[in-house]
Amino acid sequence: MCMASRTKWSVPEMGRSNLRTVISFEVSRTLGKRKFWFITLLVPIAIGIVIALVSLGNSMAASTINA
Repeated sequence: MCMASRTKWSVPEMGRSNLRTVISFEVSRTLGKRKFWFITLLVPIAIGIVIALVSLGNSMAASTINA
């Protein structure tokens, strides 16, 4: 067996099947967690709140200047 032709990162055929199994298991396990969905939905909601507060602050400042 010639070691020069094999690289450090080569994956045997059986390993690819196992890799696919591990990836599908990890994805399904992650998507099943409530914490994942909570954080996934929390970030856009937080961004929306920040944008709403900035808009409200700008409109209040504009009305104060015009008054």
